[in-house]
Amino acid sequence: MTTGNGDGCGVGGPARVGGERTDPPRTLAEIEQSAAARLPADIHDFVAGGSGDERTLTANRTALDRVTLYPRMLTGAGTPDPAGKFLGVRSALPVAVAPMAYQRLVHPHGELALVSAARSAGVPYTVSTLSSCPVEEIARVGADLWFQLYWLRDRGVLLELVRRAEDAGCRALMVTVDVPVMARRPRDLQHSFALPAGVTAAHLSPQERGQASVRRPHASAVAAHTGAVVDGSIGWREIAWLRARTALPLVLKGVLHPDDARTAAAEGVRAVVVSNHGGRQLDGAPASIDALPPVVDALADEGSGCEAWLDSGIRTGTDVLRALASGASGVLVGRPLLWGLAADGEAGAALVLDLLRAEFVEALTLTGCPDAAAAGRLRTGGNGEEGDAMQSSAAPKDSGAGPGPDPDHPRTPLEPSTEPRTPSEPSTEPRTPSEPSTDPHTPFELSTDTLHPSLTDPVLSSMNLLNEVAHRFPDAISFAPGRPCEDFFAAEDIHRHLRTFCRYLTEERGLTTAQVDRTLCQYGPTNGIIQELVARNLAADEGMDVDPATVVMTVGFQEALFLVLRALRTDERDVLLAVEPAYVGLTGAARLLDLPVRPVAGTAATGVDLDDLVAQVRRARAAGLRPRACYLVPDFANPSGAGIGLDDRHRLLALADEHDILLLEDNPYGLFHGHRERLPTLKALDRARRVIYLGSFAKTVLPGARVGYAVADQPVRDSATGRTAPLAAHLSKIKSMLTVNTSPIAQAVVGGKLIEHGYDLADANARARERYARNLDQVLDGLARRFRSRAGAPHTVGIEWNTPTGGFFVVLTVPFTVDDDLLEHSARRYGVLWTPMCHFYSGAGGDRQLRLSVSLVTEDEIEEGLDRLAALVAERCSRPGDRPAARSTR
Repeated sequence: MTTGNGDGCGVGGPARVGGERTDPPRTLAEIEQSAAARLPADIHDFVAGGSGDERTLTANRTALDRVTLYPRMLTGAGTPDPAGKFLGVRSALPVAVAPMAYQRLVHPHGELALVSAARSAGVPYTVSTLSSCPVEEIARVGADLWFQLYWLRDRGVLLELVRRAEDAGCRALMVTVDVPVMARRPRDLQHSFALPAGVTAAHLSPQERGQASVRRPHASAVAAHTGAVVDGSIGWREIAWLRARTALPLVLKGVLHPDDARTAAAEGVRAVVVSNHGGRQLDGAPASIDALPPVVDALADEGSGCEAWLDSGIRTGTDVLRALASGASGVLVGRPLLWGLAADGEAGAALVLDLLRAEFVEALTLTGCPDAAAAGRLRTGGNGEEGDAMQSSAAPKDSGAGPGPDPDHPRTPLEPSTEPRTPSEPSTEPRTPSEPSTDPHTPFELSTDTLHPSLTDPVLSSMNLLNEVAHRFPDAISFAPGRPCEDFFAAEDIHRHLRTFCRYLTEERGLTTAQVDRTLCQYGPTNGIIQELVARNLAADEGMDVDPATVVMTVGFQEALFLVLRALRTDERDVLLAVEPAYVGLTGAARLLDLPVRPVAGTAATGVDLDDLVAQVRRARAAGLRPRACYLVPDFANPSGAGIGLDDRHRLLALADEHDILLLEDNPYGLFHGHRERLPTLKALDRARRVIYLGSFAKTVLPGARVGYAVADQPVRDSATGRTAPLAAHLSKIKSMLTVNTSPIAQAVVGGKLIEHGYDLADANARARERYARNLDQVLDGLARRFRSRAGAPHTVGIEWNTPTGGFFVVLTVPFTVDDDLLEHSARRYGVLWTPMCHFYSGAGGDRQLRLSVSLVTEDEIEEGLDRLAALVAERCSRPGDRPAARSTR
């Protein structure tokens, strides 16, 4: 048995398209009605139906409808933050797309349309083993991906699927454990259901794909096919086998019993999905929401940090809050998204997610919750006794419809309601988080639903999160910030630099006193006032011959980057490449501009995988996209510390020319080359003007000055007049509408220091370079003393680190998951801070790595900080759920 790899998912599937659309649907019930009108009866029933008499299918909804929420008043919460977190990674909502097979059944674009909607909404998408589109194509959309795994009979094929999921950037493996055999589903039997032509399981071999398309009277070809390829004898031994062969976190889907949850946590599983398979397996199993509280309690008893997610029955944003209030940390949504996909493709699925968001925000607001994490307060009633009193006085009798709550695990203060609502009934609750108020005293509010979607993107919160942790633990030793050492800056130097620059203006430029005052005190030219001095500095330090007219001064590096990306992004076909792991400021700026970023593999040895760069360019163009540029840091990159060798720099320039892309060179650490001889920058080697050089004086002059620049000497021809001007002139136009100009006083401070040191910042930073090199050596030596034996072997399998020869950063790899929760634990218990590497990856990656910065710590702090870090590592390695296992490397 082999996996399929090349058929793709194509376009033009079997889903029927209905007649002309009238008014667009506005509720989930209307969306489902629209989908039903468009789909053939057998496909509709395949999606809608359940097993047996469909009692569990019905119970999922009636049980959720019985859950009532007791809101809290006068909390002062304001507009809530609806973001959630899965496996330590922030999501725009505590919602993920459930794994669903054969999505091209309901729309020709199938999985590609739904994953695009998930990406736009900022929520994770789970790729199914039985997807009708291969994971490699789905991954090109750029969403946060998980991979659902059925336990296939052929272990070799199973492992190949795992590797494909890893290579595609999936961030977790979700093993479905509740399908030892596919249950009888009467609707499928009635239709003698089989997959129509054009819909197949893209991950399986052509021979196995065909079995699901062979129609037999009163039988389900899909059930027969699943039984042929899925091994129903899976046990805990198989879970341990899989965990030993992948570094991806494992999630088990289909857990309903608390004892199974306890075992999962003990086996190192990171999350369990409390699910009855949407009522499609055991008919008579409890509703998922009823099984949730005992599972949550069991996981809490284990204390492993294993998360509980809810699947089955979620139809509204209020349902999401009900699940969170009952103990779930997130939910999976399935059928509603298929109805949206069937009704209107990607736009229909996006509408479903928009409705869920609006309803969830409204439910948070009405219950007084400032964010999703506060939903747990609703479950306890806030103050225990108050909640108990509410329960005893307000609890109505069980309606008797479907499996009821476990009396041994009551929800407090969530109680059954005597007014169940069927799934097809449209909700009468408002769909927007805030409506115009008729009360003249009500203050005006905005909703994130009406603002740019980047505002809820986790990448924009990464740096704030680290700053918040550092602020809450001011006494912790911090290896987290990449700021330069403060010993090399003094406020009194600023006055001297200003006086030096003023003398330059009068003595070399011939300005009068009034002109000097005007130069420093007025707005000044948009391009800047020190381009000539910057050109001299680049000649002295980098060997570049730069025309000052091609330099535009900016408010730090970040504005220079933003200006360039704004100029390059023309429409939705444009994409940016970036060597990964990548600086979060790059991904954040691109997100603000709706510019998709496609990762290029970085390597510890060479800095960038040039073959992967070429492959990414070709893949983008094959998809009808325009790769405009590749962002990279050739010297001691943030966060990896990796660098690019001289031969590869020449090859990189040749590839940029051959494949017609620009290179965005960021070089903040080049002057801090430790004991290694400096290599020329890409821009210094550039003869074809393929490199836009982005610089900053934050590390070398003064971070508080916030002065950066872009060298953009590429000629730009005006299509109307035929005249050319450097790209820098066009960046200046954008800047004039953004920051108008860069502070002349800040530029004067930088210019004064340049003049004082003969434009040679390498010499001016000699002491800083020695300090950083000494710190780097001490950290590398300290890691070796703590984590290696005298023979050089690691004390614990899975602990290793890179050995950069300069810059600020070292990356430590460990045999356990590294995330924001572990950072919080590290700060609180051990008093040491660092940066989780997962923040620097667009998908899976870095979840067992942390970044150590050497720039701000003293010698004593390094030793004490590494001792504290070693204690944290020892604690995690001794935990049963985090014990290191032999894993394959790739």
